Amino acid sequence: MARPGEGPATAGTIIYHDRLDDAPVTAPRYQQLEIDQPTIIGAYRYVPILVDKAAGFWVLRVENATAG
Repeated sequence: MARPGEGPATAGTIIYHDRLDDAPVTAPRYQQLEIDQPTIIGAYRYVPILVDKAAGFWVLRVENATAG
């Protein structure tokens, strides 16, 4: 799992983000992961696998930005 301050996730990483786990100081860092369509962030493409906005959680797969 990617953690704020430990650098970006790498291709092949699966990220689980749950708002209930966010500390106030890290919450803004995780907001960029609250997506519902493939999104490029830096050199990586974050692809939602499972999203439940109402429950406040996201499961994303990280790919290289050039992945199709």
